[in-house]
Amino acid sequence: MTNKLTLCAPILVRFQCRNRLLVAGLLTSLIGGLAGCEKIVEVPLPATSIPQSMVFTTDQEAISALAGTYYRMVNSNTPTLINGGMTIYSALASDELVVFDKSNTAYLQYYQNNLQANNPFIAYLWENSYQLIYQFNAILEGVHSNHTLTPAIQEQIAAQAMVGRAFIYYQLTTLFGAVPYITITDWRTTTIRKREPVERVYSQLIADLKEAEQRLPASYNLITGGKTSFNKWAATALLARLHAITGNWQGVLTACDKIMNSGDYALAATPAGVFHLNSPEAILQLKQDNTTYSFNATREGMFLLPIDGLFPFPPFAYLPQKLLLDFESGDQRFTDWTQSREIDSRLLHYPAKYKVGPSQAEPGGQIQEGYMVLRLAEIVLLRAEARFRLDDISGAIDDLNLIRQRATLKPLPTDLQEAETLRAVQQERRIELFCEWGHRWVDLNRWGVAETILSINKSAPVSRNALLFPIPANELMSNPNLDQNTGY
Repeated sequence: MTNKLTLCAPILVRFQCRNRLLVAGLLTSLIGGLAGCEKIVEVPLPATSIPQSMVFTTDQEAISALAGTYYRMVNSNTPTLINGGMTIYSALASDELVVFDKSNTAYLQYYQNNLQANNPFIAYLWENSYQLIYQFNAILEGVHSNHTLTPAIQEQIAAQAMVGRAFIYYQLTTLFGAVPYITITDWRTTTIRKREPVERVYSQLIADLKEAEQRLPASYNLITGGKTSFNKWAATALLARLHAITGNWQGVLTACDKIMNSGDYALAATPAGVFHLNSPEAILQLKQDNTTYSFNATREGMFLLPIDGLFPFPPFAYLPQKLLLDFESGDQRFTDWTQSREIDSRLLHYPAKYKVGPSQAEPGGQIQEGYMVLRLAEIVLLRAEARFRLDDISGAIDDLNLIRQRATLKPLPTDLQEAETLRAVQQERRIELFCEWGHRWVDLNRWGVAETILSINKSAPVSRNALLFPIPANELMSNPNLDQNTGY
């Protein structure tokens, strides 16, 4: 509990100038969250609870346990890996964000690519992720060989839990590399598990996602409230990511074709509409609890947007000049997805894909933006890259122009050469997916250019060792079988 209170403190301090009610709400939710373990045996289970025993006697108990895990993924007092942390910390570590307060050494370590193993946010990213993995594992154990559940419900819950677990492991490996791969809940085994090579983890994730893809429907009928649960196409989208990071471009193409040919999704008409709740291009959006935590704001909106009012506060971080220059003239994404503020005679631009932040959030307020996890534009860009890698230059250009058309940019010419097409693929991913789920961090690493590009764009050398985050110091102390990443 002490660690959680300490980690939340910077968030509370940042908000205290704006709204006493918000601080009170955050404190209330913090206390409620810490006390929430007292309620986990209630039946029927509330959406925020999960049974310790995982002995489900009804379909509704199992569904509620799954819903409770989704709830934990998107509701937290400070950014977790799955609730803003992947975006924020990887954007600082890559070349997408510059931390405003240079005196805050915990954040500055990310921007300067000088992370320490005792960084408190590193520990929280790891700890919260494995808590979620534990919950998905507990659900899988609870539905396995359970003869009281309706078979169709049992199958869908198990498949969703497999996708959820795979999603978290994918994010962990892109930051930490080799990680302990845990699929059981027995603490006597899990607390001493060694790290598994990334290739072995990816192989298992791909196998799980292929199985889940076959077992899940395309609909979102198990968990109500929009596109807020893993469905068939979410599994397929994650498969596309994994195939890309492992260099299986035919696999990427096949996965992307399935989603794009399904007819279930369409690009939003304008960039401004992409992140709206139930956006037509959303494959998965998590929906926050508007009565606590961030209220009707997403965690990213709450963290990245500045505070207005009587006591204004600057943005947490701003976009570097190099990224601003990478936007083409007339790109509607610059207009719709960035905002600016003059601070100390400097005009600073910051990401504004989400419009509801600390000054707009209100208890019980209408949720207008869902936390976007997977969307069609990413799939279009993955297919463009797959087509390029498979020597289909014209097909790649066609896909890139779908994204450029939405951004009100001129279409790319059809006679681009190979090198020009590759630069176009990289450019569109750079702009379309900026400050979103660590795509830039992953791209620079899988393209093999992270060390060079980051050293240039940050005007300081970035070592190869810095391309992986350190294993948290407290985890190394508690598990003697863990080893540290090189250079830490």
